[in-house]
Amino acid sequence: DVSRPALLWVLRDFDQRDAGSMDAVEYLEQALHAANAGCAEVRQSLLRFFNHRTCATLVQPVFEDTQLKTLLEIPYRSLRSEFRSAVEAMHAQLLAT
Repeated sequence: DVSRPALLWVLRDFDQRDAGSMDAVEYLEQALHAANAGCAEVRQSLLRFFNHRTCATLVQPVFEDTQLKTLLEIPYRSLRSEFRSAVEAMHAQLLAT
């Protein structure tokens, strides 16, 4: 249904090892369909309301956990290149939709 909005779920500090061989969209769908996960009512609402769902994953923006406390003070160009690439890809995806 084109009248419904699309859902873009963004996971920051994502570690691919948590998803195994799944891609980001498969990881999202598994999380939404998980029978043993909490918040079943919220998950079911997301499944019903959003026909088109996608997921973007972002690695931790800095290497050192201590830097997370001052993240807003760190220049964008100093963030991890993997993080910046993923943010820029997500930005392009949002502009294209």
